[in-house]
Amino acid sequence: SSGNSIDTAWSDANYIATSSVINGSNTGGGTGYWSGDGGKTWAQFASLPAGVSANTAGATNLAVTARNNVVWAPADSVPSYTTNNGASWTPTNLPALSVIGGFPRSYRLAADRRNPNKVYAYDSGGAWWGSAGKVYVSTDGGHNFTLSQGSVAANLRANPFSATSMVVNPNVEGDVWLADGNTVYHSVDSGATWAKFNNFASLWGTRDPSQWPDVQGASVVALGKAKAGAPYSAAVYVIGVINGAWAVYRSDDGGATWNRHNDDAHQYGGLGVMAADQGLYGRIYAGGSCRGVVYSN
Repeated sequence: SSGNSIDTAWSDANYIATSSVINGSNTGGGTGYWSGDGGKTWAQFASLPAGVSANTAGATNLAVTARNNVVWAPADSVPSYTTNNGASWTPTNLPALSVIGGFPRSYRLAADRRNPNKVYAYDSGGAWWGSAGKVYVSTDGGHNFTLSQGSVAANLRANPFSATSMVVNPNVEGDVWLADGNTVYHSVDSGATWAKFNNFASLWGTRDPSQWPDVQGASVVALGKAKAGAPYSAAVYVIGVINGAWAVYRSDDGGATWNRHNDDAHQYGGLGVMAADQGLYGRIYAGGSCRGVVYSN
């Protein structure tokens, strides 16, 4: 009854995989479903990766690289992959993540839409006092990963899973955006190197910067259809703080300039998730706190 992740194969959009939690029964626990007909019908996976049943936190997420091929990162577990639609699962070589201070922790996964052999795995550090964030890159469909030394050099801020985001540009191979909770980073070489945007900054109030901020500087990033004639192939949307103002911001030029997308009368108690339309420029969908799903043009 609680879905926490979903993905589809962009080369075969009829195949969808989702992870969820069964609540309110004696058999409660984590589980997952797949659809081969665009969501008309669903079936449970025949088996589950290690860690799914016991670790039901929302940090769980998965990525689909092709029909029957899924990489699944249960909370507080080593991610696994399947090549046979869940008949069996094999652990990846990603390091195990330890629980930090009760915060559920996981790798945030994203498949490259132009080359699904590439899969990106982002470890946000687990908590504000955790280790620096890291990005791992796979070139074999999410089976084996290599640490991006460029992500280490970028000194990504440690933050809880829920305060971070990663998305891949569906129009260009190797084009990845990441919000580490405090600011935004962009890679154009499949995660090898990362450029930092200094526009975004957390609001600390009276807190020491070694602690958690009052307001996260950049928590969600989404990519949508580009503006006609724009120099960058996608419109970039970020939930974060620029010049002390928390808002939704949009860039049409790959982050060179940013414009506010909402106003003070439309903040919806905070926005925790966001997606951008691939077919209509300027439209985003977001989840407001206890306010359902809203969209804006």
